[in-house]
Amino acid sequence: MGSTAMINTEKTNGLQPVTLYLLALSEQLPAEEALGWLSASERHQAENFSREASRNRYLQVRAAVRYCLAQHAGCTPQQLVIERSEAGKPQLVAPRPLFFSISHSDDQLAIAITTAGDIGIDLERIAARRPCAAIAERYFHPHETDKLQQLPAAEQTPFFFDLWTLKEAFFKAIGTGISSGLDKARFTLTGESITATFDPSLHETETHWQFQQWSSGAGYKMALALRHPLPPLVKQPVQLQWLQLPVVTGQQIQAATFSESAAT
Repeated sequence: MGSTAMINTEKTNGLQPVTLYLLALSEQLPAEEALGWLSASERHQAENFSREASRNRYLQVRAAVRYCLAQHAGCTPQQLVIERSEAGKPQLVAPRPLFFSISHSDDQLAIAITTAGDIGIDLERIAARRPCAAIAERYFHPHETDKLQQLPAAEQTPFFFDLWTLKEAFFKAIGTGISSGLDKARFTLTGESITATFDPSLHETETHWQFQQWSSGAGYKMALALRHPLPPLVKQPVQLQWLQLPVVTGQQIQAATFSESAAT
């Protein structure tokens, strides 16, 4: 991989930045160098994919995650020790603990890394044919469903994905997944502002959480959820980095461009 100089993610004036990497994937097999970064269990898991394109994309995701984490851990990708919690959440345990989350949709990959606290990222392509109203009616909080139904038809699908990505990101961050109940985390979107309300059963405090959301002209929504100890209204900075890793993807590909659309 070359240099193993560590990216500085230590506290500065109490702030611990989040780095959000964006990468476009291909269907090609990663180069031998990138395959060498993977663990034996990751290579074994790849064998479970029957479709070559799906197998190659899985290998690309794992190699890209290791590449990005190594930049922050100050080591080579193969030196990283990644384990899963009892709930199945991946976590870096060596050579230094880092919080990270990954999400991919179609050929777009997002990797969020920080030392600040539990983090979740969700990236989704807006799917016009998805039965958004029916899904919201069954799984979302009634206040969210009411708001969705009040919108003009053309605005309902984008609004659904605003809520969906925020919920996915939050439940990824706490490590339980959406099985905890999507209606337990309610989001109110007012202009560019995001307000979260949590059900008492989650044992979470709203002011301990930071939410941000981005939109892409290519038809994607992306949301980030971050637990951190800063006082209310003080937010951790989020740095977006667009990557091109031919050693992983086999070619130079530009990831979709995102612009921030809302935040707490």
